[in-house]
Amino acid sequence: ILKDKEGKELIPKFRAHDRGMIPSERKECHEEIQKLLKGGFIQESNSPWSCAAFYVNKRSEQIRQKKRLVVDYKPLNKYIAAVQHPIPARDDLLARIK
Repeated sequence: ILKDKEGKELIPKFRAHDRGMIPSERKECHEEIQKLLKGGFIQESNSPWSCAAFYVNKRSEQIRQKKRLVVDYKPLNKYIAAVQHPIPARDDLLARIK
């Protein structure tokens, strides 16, 4: 359940649209999602919120000859409160790993 800055429950005001993956991309996407689920990086959800997923093929992806799956969270980010975390100082980070 997502809440706004005042603590009220947010009801989705949008639904992600299919960005038209070709069948080979759709299959690759399904396989990649299964790997992420098995690895514990993501979990299944019954949330009414949804964001579009699609592949990008920028220069770095062309070099490694593999497209990168991305999720566009911009519509969702409009509705949630930003959590501000200061960037720790370099010395503090180094002290933590010693």
